[in-house]
Amino acid sequence: MTEQEKQNIRDAFDKMVTPVRFGPQERNKDFSLQNAQTIYDEDYLRVIVSPAFRRLQDKAQVYPLEASDFVRTRLTHSLEVSFFGHALGMQVEKLLFNQNLISKEAYLAHAIPCILKVAGLIHDIGNTPFGHFGEQSIQAFYRDIASRPTTDDIRKVFNTLNAKEKCDLYNFDGNVQGLRVVTKLASAKHTLSLHLTKPVISTMIKYPKNSRQGRKNQNDDLSLSKFGYFEAEKKEYIKLNETLGLSQEQRHPLTYLLEAADDIAYSVSDIEDGFNMKALTIEDICDAFKTHQLSQMLSQFDTYKDGRQDVFVQLLRLKIQDKMVSDCATYFVDHFPDIVKNQYNNAPILESSQSGILREATKEIATRNFNDRRVIKHEILGGRIIKDLLELFAQSICDPNLIITETELNTKCKAYRPYLLISNGFKYVQLGNTGKVLPQSGYGKFLLINDFISGMTDSYALRMYKELISGDIV
Repeated sequence: MTEQEKQNIRDAFDKMVTPVRFGPQERNKDFSLQNAQTIYDEDYLRVIVSPAFRRLQDKAQVYPLEASDFVRTRLTHSLEVSFFGHALGMQVEKLLFNQNLISKEAYLAHAIPCILKVAGLIHDIGNTPFGHFGEQSIQAFYRDIASRPTTDDIRKVFNTLNAKEKCDLYNFDGNVQGLRVVTKLASAKHTLSLHLTKPVISTMIKYPKNSRQGRKNQNDDLSLSKFGYFEAEKKEYIKLNETLGLSQEQRHPLTYLLEAADDIAYSVSDIEDGFNMKALTIEDICDAFKTHQLSQMLSQFDTYKDGRQDVFVQLLRLKIQDKMVSDCATYFVDHFPDIVKNQYNNAPILESSQSGILREATKEIATRNFNDRRVIKHEILGGRIIKDLLELFAQSICDPNLIITETELNTKCKAYRPYLLISNGFKYVQLGNTGKVLPQSGYGKFLLINDFISGMTDSYALRMYKELISGDIV
């Protein structure tokens, strides 16, 4: 590579990590933090004190509604992804700087590890209660609307949506909801929500497509198999890319490292949580590694297998994560020029690196966790809870008798009281200071319901279900 080509890479990447805040650039006094050393430290602090982030402590990672204080929740998982992202970033920036592929300014600012540290915290911030099963329940609810009678109020409102809006709901995704959370929902007082920096927000967008584009090629290209933004956030997405010099269908380069950090966290947590929940035995773990010709990963821990098996698992976890971080950093740096130029083939970093076989072994182990009877039972319960809550609030918000005028609700309508239970902060996102009492568009109505229900914790959703639907007042 010529020096001019390296300069072009440095210039392009410098723009991609420009620490400019989402929205107007004047600092909002309510959110400024005097003790923050860098703008990314301020991002980090804004996230960890936000209610949306705290709610992750009661959202399932694998085991929903689990009383054990050991297994991971979405909160502990996000902290681990933040750690692995930072670790990857530290290794990557040193390697890139030594090869003269990033500028001295970016290196001294530690832009790469700092961005990944914050992006790791927020990468799951839009996830639903009960994990992916809750997400699938929301999808199923909207896909089943077409089978309702033509006189059904929910179907009537749904039929007012255009094709793009319907596709957003058919394919509801917790990762995509995360973009709404950090840009609109995480702070009811501030219309720019957490007002994070644009490189952090862009890094969390794994799939640079809308819901219609992303689903077209789902069997061809992993980066296109899902989507990254709802139609409601299209303008925000376009502005992000324009500021950072990304094409409208280009992943931020650091997204590949965030994805790798997420995969590493899954790989090690699936083993440790499964063992401690007794869904896995030491024999299961060893068999999976031997099947993939990875016996060398186990040899130095043999003395623990018949005694301190918990120590065996912990030491194995440390060895796995260290190897994965090192291999992912090396692979990313080797492909960095193509990634910056948007000429990379979008393959996941971890699976493509020398740790690819190791990732396959941990995936095989993970299936035992997801097939555990406790997980299955709670997933089924979670699906029923989400479905029935969606029905209750959709019936309320779609009832034509709920509204008298744009500024007055019918307090005598049976739909009135359920609507009151929807958090005012979510309503404010749709209504602002307009004085209107109900979203005017059908799309806005369904977004409001999704915002409310997907923002619930597992326990809160269960409690509301008991109180409102099953009749168990607690």
